Amino acid sequence: MFNRTNLGIFEKRKVSKKDAPTLFAIEIKNQIYAWCPFCKVFHLHGPNSINTHRVAHCTSKKSPFMENGYNIVVFNK
Repeated sequence: MFNRTNLGIFEKRKVSKKDAPTLFAIEIKNQIYAWCPFCKVFHLHGPNSINTHRVAHCTSKKSPFMENGYNIVVFNK
């Protein structure tokens, strides 16, 4: 049976992760848009992503963020 845990699509919330880089983001209408310097696009995260650690939304397995994810800092809040 599949669930959120064994699919690996959700992770425990962390305030920050020291070995993960920080991406700066903006909040627009309760959505967080974090600029990814690797993909050269904004990755969309939900409103609970403000100033927290998140798993990478990169589509390339070669992204340097895939292993440790990234910390998101919203600067227009």
